[in-house]
Amino acid sequence: MKNTKLFIAAAAIVAQLAAVSTTNAQDVSAFVTGVAISTNSDGNLTYRPFGNETLIKDCATEMGVTNLTGLHLVYDVSSNTLDVVSGTNDTLVCTSLSFSGGVSLSNTNGTRSESQFWAYWGTDSLPSGTLTATELLLTYGALATNTSFYLSGQLQFALPGSGTNPPTIYQASLTAGPRLFVPVISPVSSPPHRP
Repeated sequence: MKNTKLFIAAAAIVAQLAAVSTTNAQDVSAFVTGVAISTNSDGNLTYRPFGNETLIKDCATEMGVTNLTGLHLVYDVSSNTLDVVSGTNDTLVCTSLSFSGGVSLSNTNGTRSESQFWAYWGTDSLPSGTLTATELLLTYGALATNTSFYLSGQLQFALPGSGTNPPTIYQASLTAGPRLFVPVISPVSSPPHRP
């Protein structure tokens, strides 16, 4: 009985925290991890880590921000953008990538979609690549009044060289969801293989 009460109390706290994490329903935490591939002065391929830190530093440099404290990456659900924001109120510093167009397929109740969006770097008007992603919209709570958005996808884009910087290919995973929890989204299972 005591364990049941503890479990119920813990579940209530988690539900309240999840509701707090989605109070700004437009922005959810984003995590990018991948690699940037280019060539060096000798013509050899180079591989550099690419992710949140890179996007935040690039944005800060572009916007003339020298103090990176409090800067973080979010996915804006309403505009389909990957943004660098500051502070607890998520004040926009810059948009790193935006996603639009392409093809999106969803189930009948709109809780799951599979999409392939065009990816646009910064303020570019031409796409630099694609984002192929699974999006989930989950409802919870006694009256199913709370919703959470989750995204898991593969991002690939390329930027042309400029000045002394060579062209670069970026390959990364993008995960986005409430600040407390981002689930691993598995692909739709395929039928079993029949010999």
